[in-house]
Amino acid sequence: MSVILFIAKGIKHLLYSLYVLVALVLLLITLGLFTHAGNILILDKLQTLEPRLVVSLSEGTILNSPTYELIRWSDGEMLYEFKQLSYTFDWTCLINELCLDSLVLESLQINIALSDSPEQITEDNSEPFKLTFPIPVHINHLDVNNANVKVAGVEIDVNRVLLSATGQENDITLSSTINGLTVVLADSKEDKSSQINKQKKSKTLQNFPAILDDQSLPEVILPFNL
Repeated sequence: MSVILFIAKGIKHLLYSLYVLVALVLLLITLGLFTHAGNILILDKLQTLEPRLVVSLSEGTILNSPTYELIRWSDGEMLYEFKQLSYTFDWTCLINELCLDSLVLESLQINIALSDSPEQITEDNSEPFKLTFPIPVHINHLDVNNANVKVAGVEIDVNRVLLSATGQENDITLSSTINGLTVVLADSKEDKSSQINKQKKSKTLQNFPAILDDQSLPEVILPFNL
C-alpha cells in the first residue's frame, strides 16, 4: 500500500513540475513576443546569428504597432534598407485573410547589383506571369516615401507612393497615387557632345511624324486583373 502511495505522490509532483515548466515557457514566450524588452532581446540574438542584418526597434513590439528606426540587410553591393517603418494589422481578420490597416515607411533603399555571370539565352514559350493571392488581401493605407531602387543598373526614384488594395487571387482593386517618379535606364548615360548634337538635330525637326500610333503600341499584360 505504501508503494502505491509513493508512486501516486511521485506522479503528482511530476505533473505539478510539468505544469510549472509549461507556465514558465508560456510566460517567457509572452514576454519575448509581446513586450518591447523581450523583442529587443530576440532581435539582438537574431543579429548575433546573422551579422549582415541590422534591426532597431524603437517603439512597440513586432506584433503590436511597432516602429522600426532602421531595418537593413547588406551583403556586398546588395542592400535592403528601411528607415522609420511602422505598421498596424487588423487582428480580427487575420485567420482567413490578410488585413493591413496601415504601413508607413519614411525611406526605402534597395540595391541589387548586376550579376557577373553571363546570362543564358533560352526560349521562353511559357504563359505570362500571373500574381495570385490565395487568401483575401485588404490593404487600407500604404504610404512609402523617398524610395530609391537600383536593379541591374536601372535606377528608380519615387518621392511618395500611396496605395490601397483589396482582392483575392489575381483580381485586385487598386487605388494608388505616385508622386515624383524618375526612372534612369542603364544605357541612358551619354557624353555631353552627343547630347549637344541631339539638341541641334531636334531644333531642325519642327514637325516630326508620329512613330507610334494606337495600332502599333505593344500589348502590356499585368500579372493581375484590375
